[in-house]
Amino acid sequence: MKIPDWHVLFGSMGIILSIANLALLFRVWDIVHPEFFVWILGLGTVLALIIYGICGFFDISLVTNRLNALIIWAHLLNSLSIYIWLDFIFHKATIFHQEYKWTYIVLPLLWTMDSKFQNKDSLRNIVKFSILFIGLAAATRNTLRLIFGI
Repeated sequence: MKIPDWHVLFGSMGIILSIANLALLFRVWDIVHPEFFVWILGLGTVLALIIYGICGFFDISLVTNRLNALIIWAHLLNSLSIYIWLDFIFHKATIFHQEYKWTYIVLPLLWTMDSKFQNKDSLRNIVKFSILFIGLAAATRNTLRLIFGI
């Protein structure tokens, strides 16, 4: 069996499974705080676009790379979901919380990957996708817990 483009096949499977899981989750649980989803996604996207625009204006290629910008967006969502969780749920917001520590090293890690591993595209992209999914998975988990009130 020959598949012309396996990227489309695996991407489609991932999207279908994600939608099925979210549909099941929304069927079982009631949404308690939909405003948290709007705040996290909206503010994270606006901040990421502002950072992307400023770095594009000053021609900072580290942030204007599309994959790097996506990684920064995912980690902004993660940081915002943690901040909202700590501030609104527990009323003790602090930027030195344990979950923020990973976010501090994202830009130096991206710079290292882009400058030191220029000839190793496969390794660099695998590590970048891993960094992306670390931020996006935590942001998704935290946001879902917030909107369901768990």
